[in-house]
This record gives sequence, structure tokens and C-alpha cells, in this order.
Amino acid sequence: MIKSTLLELLKTFNKEELKRFEDFLRSPYYNNNSNVIKLFNVIKKYFPDFASNNLNRESVWDELFREKSFNYGVMKNLIFELQKLSEKFLQLQNYEENKFEQELNLLRIFNNRNLFQLFEKNLKLFKTAVNNSPIDPDHFYYKYLSEDLEQTYLSIHYKTKDRNFCRSEIMNESLMAFFYSNFFEKNYNSFHDSKLYNKSYDKRTLDIVLKSFENNPVSNNEFALMHYYAIKTVINFDDDSSYLKLKKLLKKLFTKLNTDKKFNFSMALVNFCNFKIMKGNTRYVKELFDTYKMMVEHGFFNTGKDDYISPPMYANIVSMAGNLKKFDWADKFIIDFKDRLHPSSGEQYSLLANVILNIKKKNYEDALQYLTKFKSKNEIEKITLKRFQIMIYYESGFFDELYSLIDTSKHFISYDIKVTETAKNVFANFLYFVQKLAELKSGIKDGKRNEISLHNLKDEIMKREVSNKIWLLEKIDEL
Repeated sequence: MIKSTLLELLKTFNKEELKRFEDFLRSPYYNNNSNVIKLFNVIKKYFPDFASNNLNRESVWDELFREKSFNYGVMKNLIFELQKLSEKFLQLQNYEENKFEQELNLLRIFNNRNLFQLFEKNLKLFKTAVNNSPIDPDHFYYKYLSEDLEQTYLSIHYKTKDRNFCRSEIMNESLMAFFYSNFFEKNYNSFHDSKLYNKSYDKRTLDIVLKSFENNPVSNNEFALMHYYAIKTVINFDDDSSYLKLKKLLKKLFTKLNTDKKFNFSMALVNFCNFKIMKGNTRYVKELFDTYKMMVEHGFFNTGKDDYISPPMYANIVSMAGNLKKFDWADKFIIDFKDRLHPSSGEQYSLLANVILNIKKKNYEDALQYLTKFKSKNEIEKITLKRFQIMIYYESGFFDELYSLIDTSKHFISYDIKVTETAKNVFANFLYFVQKLAELKSGIKDGKRNEISLHNLKDEIMKREVSNKIWLLEKIDEL
């Protein structure tokens, strides 16, 4: 095969990009080697996968130079040139998509060429455009740069009568808002993942920055404040106050935020609710469902980089709707958003969503039929499959099958090295509690003893991290 780096780059191109790239290659300003264009014309026939036995150096050479013997060095150089041009094309395309970067560069050019009238006119337009842009860290970054350009210009040219001369408040606040927002966002992700995967996390720098933010005038900046409240919720999952303040600010600034920020702040609310539910606080089921409902109805169920919803979110939305007995809404959601799942997982997670919903509806035979069609692709999906199968066996009273599956599941998590310790622990607790519930349901006749055992078991469930905690608590209430 031709050098994989070139093909991997071209695989990321869509049809329109491939066409623009061909135009780019034909521009003598960027490329004056006609053989590079010929090479591209041979390779592009294999779009979009670029996977063929004909994509080897010798076969491609025969199409390019029919009358010449194969020359490895020449072929290697042509491939290298085409790869570098494809990289250049992507750089320029990315630059062209960033209007603010273009405007900044133009302002610097005007200033360097002493075109001061054009500089002043375009700076004013640039500042207006930045101020009217959606709020995100880049908003404050470009706001800072525009203010910095202006202050430098006024200072160098001694424009002391200008009302903005020596006024650095906006520049300072924008820079600080950019710093704090980015710092809290990156540390939120790291801190959240450290809890999820039970990894140690050195909090010393984070604590210093949190304290400095609290004593900084920029703490009045509502966007930076949202990041502050978001990280506070993950530092302390008992911090209901920060959760409520973040939720209030998200509602207030909703129309000013871009899709990426709406998604990220909503996911901070989702993560907080999920943890509360994991701890047995069922009040947060409605909170979680309301957040999910807002996300799907307003169309920011992802960061905006593609049009797909994540499979775990798809399944969890159905689960929360089912917990609240919103069955019609859940049925409609499963159908409406099936096509929003990535093609590689759409059919499978549609099946899984129907498993979940039918368990909530107590249609266990239907749930089992859907489950038998689900094909797990990784260890987490295997665990998910086993969890739902165990729930169906318990609900249907198939205790022999249940005990057998619990036993094989214990062996599975004991020997599988790909499953994280956190995931193993959560699933192991689930197996333990279902087995205890099954023993109580099928074996204990003494009412008082049964009541005491259930009470103790409920206390244990509340204290431990376990999957499907709400379902487990429901089964105790039923008994």
C-alpha cells in the first residue's frame, strides 16, 4: 500500500473537500508539479475508503508512467509532496474557517505597513464582531487580543486623548476570564475521570486557583462563574448549591452560549445527577430527565462537531423516562433518535433502549426478545448485557437461570483484565445485591426476619456504589 499517512489524511476528506483539494493542487501558487496532480487523480478513484490492492506503489506507477521502469525514489518523493500539500490544504481550510484569526492577521498587517486609518476602522469592526459572538473561552481570548492591540497602538502613537488610552480593565478581565474558564474546564475533565476510574489526583494547584478566583474581580464574570460552579459540583457531589447555581446561570445565558458550551455545562449537570442517583437520591431522576429533555429538544445532545448522539446517553435518556413512567415519550424518542446514533451502533443501541423500556413497562418477555438480538462488542457492553439479563430473570422468577448467570458473571469480571477496577466493583456489588434479593424473595418465610434483612440490605445499597440502584431499591420496596 501507498504510505498510510497520506491515505489516512485523505480518508478524512468529504466529497466537497476532495473537490476543493483538487482545485488547490492545480493552483501554481502552491504546486507546480503536474505529476503530483496525476498521482492524486489516480488515488482519488478509491475514495472514500482508499482501500484497494491497486493502491501499491508499483500499480500506481504503472498508471502514472506506463513507459518507464519503476523508480522507488521518484515515487516516494511524489507521495511525500502530495502528503505535504494535503496538510497545507487542511491548514489553510482551518484558517479560512476562523474569521477572527483572519481579521487579527489583517490588523497586524495594516499596523506594520503604517496603514493606520484602515487599522482603526477594522479594529472597531473587529471589536464589535467579537462582542457579538457566542460566549465561550475563545470569545474572551479574542476580546483580550483586540484590547491588547488597541492599547499597544494607542500607547505607541501617544494617543492620550483617546478615551480608551490606558484603560486596561476590559483587557485584564478578558484575559482572566479566558484563563479561569479554560483552567476549570480542563481540570473538570481530569478530576471527573479520576473519580470515574479511581485514579489519584493532585488537587493542590486546583485549590490555589479556586481560591484566587474567589478573591478576584473576575469572579463576577458569569461565564467564568459557570465553569467555577461546574468544577465545584465534581469536587463535591454533595454540593447542591453549586449545582443549582450552575443550572440557573445556564438558563440565564442559554441564548448567548454556543452549542459546545451548552452541551458541556449540561453534561456537568448530568454527571452530578447521575452521581446523586448512584447514591440513591431518587429526587434527581426528574432533574436528570429534565436536563436530557432540554438537550434533545434544543438540539445540543453533542458538542456540535457531528450530528450523532452518544449510545450511552441514548440508553440513559430512555432509562430516566422509563423511571418516570413517561413511556409514550420514551417510545417516540427511541424512534426519532435512532437515526441520530452512529450507523455503527444505531441498530444495537435501539435494541438496548427497547430492552430498558420494556423492563420499565414490566414486559419482560419482550425485553428478553430484544436482548437476545443485542450483540456486545466490548467488555462494558458485555456487562450491560448481563445486567439486563439478570434483571429480567429476577423479575420473571427464573431463579435457577439467575443464580447460574450471576456465577458466570462473577468469573467474567474476575478474569477480564480489560474492565476497569471501578466498573468491576460497581458490577460486583450489583451481583451481590441481586443474589441477596433473590434469596430473600424465594427462601425466607419468617416475616420479621425478612423485614430486618431487607432493612439492612437497603442500608447497604445506599452506602455502596452500584449500578441500577433505583431498580434495586424498588425491588426491596416490593418485598
